[in-house]
Amino acid sequence: MNNLKPVDAQAPEEMRALAVRLRRLLGKQGFGGVREVSGACGLNRTTVSYALGGSRAPTWNTVSTLLKCCRIAPDADWRRQQEAAKRAEREWRRRTRARTRDELAAPSPTPPHVASYSPSAPSAPYSPSPPSAPSAPSVPSVPSAPETAGHPGQSAVPGTFTVRAPYGELPPRVRGRDGLLAELREELTGDRDRIQVLHGLGGCGKTTVALGLARLAKDLGHQVFWLSAATQDSLLTGMRQVARDLGVPEARIEDAWSGRSSAMDLVWRALDGATRPWLLVFDNVDEPDRTTSLHGSPGDGTGWIRPGAAGLTLVTTRIGNPAVWGGEATCRPVGVLSPEDGAEVLIDFAGNAGPMADARDLARRLGGMPLALKLAGSYLARAGRGAGLLRRRGAEGGYVRDFAGYARELDRLGTGLLDRGEGAGGPDGDQRRYRRLISGTWEISLDLLAEQGLPEARLLMRLISCFAHAPLPAFLLDLDVLEQSGLFQGPARAESCETALEGLVDLGLLTVEEAARESLPCLTAHPLVLEANALRVQESSGAERERLWHAAASVAVFAARLDSRSLEMWKVWKLVLPHLEAGIRAVPREETESLAAFLWAGRQAHLYAVASNSRDADELFTRLLLERVDELPEGHPVGEFIRRKLAEGVEPAHEAYLSAREKLGEESFGTLSAWAGWASELRHAGRPHEAERELHTLLDVAQRLEMNGTLVIRAEYVQVLAEAGKAEAARAEAHALLSALEAEHVDENDVAVRHHVAHALEEAGLLAEAEQAHRDQLSLLEQAGEQNSVLYLDTASLLCGNLVQQERPAEALEVVGGLLERYDSVPDTRGAVGRGVVKLYQQRGELLYAEGHFEAAAADLGRALEGLLSYLPPHHFAVIDLRLKLVPAHLKRGEHGAALRELDALDSALAHDEVELDGFGHIALLWRARATHEAGSCAAARALYEELLSAGDETIVRLARTGIESCGAASAAGPGGSGPPRDN
Repeated sequence: MNNLKPVDAQAPEEMRALAVRLRRLLGKQGFGGVREVSGACGLNRTTVSYALGGSRAPTWNTVSTLLKCCRIAPDADWRRQQEAAKRAEREWRRRTRARTRDELAAPSPTPPHVASYSPSAPSAPYSPSPPSAPSAPSVPSVPSAPETAGHPGQSAVPGTFTVRAPYGELPPRVRGRDGLLAELREELTGDRDRIQVLHGLGGCGKTTVALGLARLAKDLGHQVFWLSAATQDSLLTGMRQVARDLGVPEARIEDAWSGRSSAMDLVWRALDGATRPWLLVFDNVDEPDRTTSLHGSPGDGTGWIRPGAAGLTLVTTRIGNPAVWGGEATCRPVGVLSPEDGAEVLIDFAGNAGPMADARDLARRLGGMPLALKLAGSYLARAGRGAGLLRRRGAEGGYVRDFAGYARELDRLGTGLLDRGEGAGGPDGDQRRYRRLISGTWEISLDLLAEQGLPEARLLMRLISCFAHAPLPAFLLDLDVLEQSGLFQGPARAESCETALEGLVDLGLLTVEEAARESLPCLTAHPLVLEANALRVQESSGAERERLWHAAASVAVFAARLDSRSLEMWKVWKLVLPHLEAGIRAVPREETESLAAFLWAGRQAHLYAVASNSRDADELFTRLLLERVDELPEGHPVGEFIRRKLAEGVEPAHEAYLSAREKLGEESFGTLSAWAGWASELRHAGRPHEAERELHTLLDVAQRLEMNGTLVIRAEYVQVLAEAGKAEAARAEAHALLSALEAEHVDENDVAVRHHVAHALEEAGLLAEAEQAHRDQLSLLEQAGEQNSVLYLDTASLLCGNLVQQERPAEALEVVGGLLERYDSVPDTRGAVGRGVVKLYQQRGELLYAEGHFEAAAADLGRALEGLLSYLPPHHFAVIDLRLKLVPAHLKRGEHGAALRELDALDSALAHDEVELDGFGHIALLWRARATHEAGSCAAARALYEELLSAGDETIVRLARTGIESCGAASAAGPGGSGPPRDN
């Protein structure tokens, strides 16, 4: 390896021997220099350079990595040599510190001229230079101020600046950081040869973790220095105070701070020579360039931030890019807290302000953000002392005194409520107070990027806040779309967006992640960050707000151009839906054209929901679009389009058809579509003959116009014929539909059309053809990875029913059983997938019962009942119907008590005011009589049967009489007599 500098001749023999041995090994493997080794082994270049240069003993992890890169097993011999090098390094550093202390104690020379100063130059004794030497560039001097007073040439004002850690800001307990603090303690008491960088989003608790470590260091007897890097002045003043606290003579400090020598090297020689271990904290290093030497970089080890041999250097920052901090730094992310830890923080600050469950709910609502948790808890604590009691008449909202009330007010007022927890005090420009406000802490990050010439960062955050708190597919932020929308004005340019995005990621405001299974890059942000930016949009000037919403609407329209029929696009649609929903909800009414664009995009989302059978999304977008469409001006084309497409009920659909015919013409596509919608409403209203007439006429017109895309209409026509009792006509039309399906060459991915066709074949009685259609549909969905979709579950359920109709129950059980094997438990029944799984359990339970597998049937029906009750009331028809199916399953197993408990629950449900009995009461009473008879109480069963003799249903009366006869026979026969009657 000829490209390396010589091994450090000043280093101890053990360190040099390890470096030479590593060089030889890597040279035999063909490596030519540090760059090659770094790339091949995945190590930082600085780490490799130190390991091979002998100036620092490498860690065992570094040595092991280098050995593995050379295909050499790390063994005990190598470990012994690495440990010997480490011991030699520690002794060498100790002797160096002692020598440095002696040098610092010596008188300071005062030459008339000094050598040209370079802060990045290595530490060395100061020597005079010839009189002709040029003047040195000066380190920026600290301005005279009360906190820095006391130096020669300054007014005698008492100094108020301190480098003591602000322990008073430390909460009673640092929650949720035990693991991180344990790791930092190990670094504090170990070799301390690496800088520790705590990075994360503003407000995530980095300073609190640093304070927790500072208190621990203080308790261990370490000297703690706390410096704020929020401004250049505070950093320079702080380092000057560190030098004083370490005993550096005032003359030497004055030389360094006047630019005649390196202030950075002076302080670090004192730190490395300290006899007492120390912790040096650089808080809020959000502009790392403030810490660099002349021509240096933040992580090169020549500036204010360096690793120390006698203590630990800790940095808190919003910047998490490891490249910024160099190879001597270990970057540790500080994230949000769990709901449990967040609840504890709320209680620490607020005291007893409600149940733990409410505290957890509020912690979830705040996204576990420590700053928000502290502000919320502090507000509730202030409320307990009388804050918020005095109000003006007519003021909205109630007096907030507990966690639940705070959550309600937060939903009403937004993030502005959080800032009230800070209380009054401090000037408006106080940087520390600004950082403690939700409204300010993240604006600081955006200000930093704007100062770096990236005003686009703020625009991107404002734009993203117009959408949902969910992963946003990055491709939606199409630069051409954004540019054409007029988003960028003044110095902002589309070309700088990529750099701005990187800056937002570095500062933790955004995170890039791939959506699960879709491998689609998405952008995410903490919910409170988005809420705070959305509030800024809301409070912005009219022109700025209009520009942002116009850009958001352009993004929504761009997203809505995805093909809703293509299976390949469904995975993207699932990511897009929440953003279109959020945008439709949030766009201001006065932004008319932006609202119209969002509504148009919402209609395309609705088409996807219909095509994919996503009933929840269908209902949501239908309701949302109809709610907001009335806010458009009368006669707006988008408004009329939405009303026409979403008309529900026979009369509204008829009016939409007449309006389309008048405005668009009798034979336009829009008119024919509205006509089909009206016919569909007639069918669903139980008027099949009228629906048949309209669809027949509509198809004649479509045929005359040679229109394509009528398969869905023809499929509905088949179903209408079947419902009207015209079986032969339905079968004939169904055969014609199959022929048309092949003739029109429907895209095989257009599963919505195929789904309608399969339904029609089923209704027409073409069971074999319908079965094949269902199987083809399932195959297409599997190929697209949509096995967990609502449409897949629905199609599987239809196939199961089809096989039962064909008297093939074993195959039906195989279909539904194979599907349910994918689910260890019922998914969340608040979603359509969970409800679909519940339906499958019920379907399998009924099949198992019919096949005589009563134990398995009872288990499946019980699981289905539990699922139904999680989202339906006990008196709902579906719950009552399922209980009536579960009772005989229990009886078949001899579980009379379980059957009677179900019947008790049925009686309670049937007593509800909203239940229309429709014979349910008589059926339940019949089953109670049978259960009572089987339990051995013939007299009680006979009395129940006799009650049913007055029922108006002939079947019920017949079964009751049979039951009475059975009870009589059992009584006559004595023990072991005949049982109750059985239904067929």
